[in-house]
Amino acid sequence: MSDPLPASHVKTLPERPSLEHLKNQARKALREIRATVPGAKLADAQLQIARAYGFSSWRALKSFVEAQAVPARRYPNLTGFYRHNQAIMANAVVSISEARGKLWLRAVNGATFALRREEDGRFALDGTESWFLFDGAETGPATALISQGKHHTFRLERVDAAAAQAIIEAGRQAEADQARPRTAIELPPEKLEPLVGHYMLPAGPAIEISVRNGGLFAQVSGQPAIEVYPESETDFFYRVLPAQLSFVIEGREAVAVILHQNGLAQRMGRATAEAAEQVSAPISNRLAEQQQPRTRVVVAQEALERCEGRYRLDAARILEATAEPGRFFVEITGQPRLEVYPESETSFFWTVVAAQISFVLDPAEPRAIHAVLHQSGRDFPLPRIDDEGVEA
Repeated sequence: MSDPLPASHVKTLPERPSLEHLKNQARKALREIRATVPGAKLADAQLQIARAYGFSSWRALKSFVEAQAVPARRYPNLTGFYRHNQAIMANAVVSISEARGKLWLRAVNGATFALRREEDGRFALDGTESWFLFDGAETGPATALISQGKHHTFRLERVDAAAAQAIIEAGRQAEADQARPRTAIELPPEKLEPLVGHYMLPAGPAIEISVRNGGLFAQVSGQPAIEVYPESETDFFYRVLPAQLSFVIEGREAVAVILHQNGLAQRMGRATAEAAEQVSAPISNRLAEQQQPRTRVVVAQEALERCEGRYRLDAARILEATAEPGRFFVEITGQPRLEVYPESETSFFWTVVAAQISFVLDPAEPRAIHAVLHQSGRDFPLPRIDDEGVEA
């Protein structure tokens, strides 16, 4: 490994240098170099970045960053796998791991996020109203992960790796089944009426089932009503996405509906309209806030560049954020590249849709650690692509 070259005027690496951030700097430098030297190669830009930090070569800089000491494990009793209550959310397991001196949550959808320890011992997922704490970790491995939000508390029980893998595999098989083609059948209106009503999870969201023009419609809090089509008297499917609804009938009406999507099966119990409205109120309030006019502010170029990166929206789509002089752009897979406008150093808004995106910074990191998309009354955390390799 090469040491930094002595120099009187070189840039200082952050306390925890990120190779991904340096790669982004090199790509940005390459674009600038090619403005005057069209034939420039990435190696030229990498060398420029390396020398800016006082290293003789990109390889020397890369080796130095990779060789930084990994902190001792601080949370050995917390790492492992935890599963949701299978009666409420089947095929759902999360993992907790420790890497780069941080605790990481790998969510049900595979997205990986860094957690920040707070003074009260809880771990926060910055940019959201979610906190996590561990039960039983004082005397040995934690027995459960407690997920807390402003309006919910869930308990996830620890499972071993074999059980977790079995749950994950069941989810994959369920997701494949959810994606298969389906054929609609005809149902008379009297078969639909027992399904009409409101259903919800204890902390939301709620879903309203209604009959319109002889068809069954489902409307999730903060979203438009979408028609679902019967494949049996109790099983219905969406045509616009690979998801289905199954109704649980007791007596003369449905007492619950199960949403099958993304390999999961979420059970929502029947509720009164008042209860559904109450649990949906936070979503409605956020939606109203998201639809408010926004005011653009001027921020430093360095602030824009800290937010650059590639963030995962879902299994098929990536959100790429890039900075240009005085401007910031977001491009989502399959959609055009659009400019977004700053309302603070870390928050930006679209003008073509009522949506915003915010970036979560960590003082120990040179760039945003994840992003949060604010749309349809919901907050969707988006992990950085380079953090997805963190394993439990």
